[in-house]
Order: sequence, then structure tokens, then C-alpha cells
Amino acid sequence: MKIIYKGETRKAPKLKDYDKLIAYITNVFGIDEEETNCDNMSLYYMDADGDFISVSCQSDLNETLTNSSFRTKFVFTNDDHDAREQLLKGCLAFNDILF
Repeated sequence: MKIIYKGETRKAPKLKDYDKLIAYITNVFGIDEEETNCDNMSLYYMDADGDFISVSCQSDLNETLTNSSFRTKFVFTNDDHDAREQLLKGCLAFNDILF
């Protein structure tokens, strides 16, 4: 699993608990508490169909982990447009390498 925050990408352990995952993210990126207390802060990823999915609670994470691999790349942000941009940038770079 990889996490992107403000353009920086880090590998993350296979955490299945949403609160522990958020705590890990805030610790590894040095995010202050005020920023993460924002109600609309979420993890976003792109599924196999190319849809953008938000993960903002334990049940969302459970569904994600059930239906995808731990190779999922998440963006941690409060802006779904930023999430889309970061995820699409990664896809374009991957496709540039392949073709």
C-alpha cells in the first residue's frame, strides 16, 4: 500500500484498522492535529474500473481491502480534485513507461 500526501509518496504497512492507518499517515508525514481534525479529510484511490473512491471510515476501508490488493495507492487529502490529479498523474506516468 502506498500513501500520497501533498505530492510525496510513502509505502505504508498493511494496516487494516482505519484509525491506526490515519495515525500512521499523520506520524510519517508529520501532519499536525488541526489539519487531520478536518471533517472532510479522506483517503482516495482509483479502483480497477477507473472510478475514484473515498475512504473515510472503517467500513469504507474494510470494503476497499476486501475488493482490492494491498498495492492500492491512496491520496490523503481534503480535496477530491487534488486526489484525482495525484492519482491520474501516477497513471499517466505508468502508461508513459509502458508505451
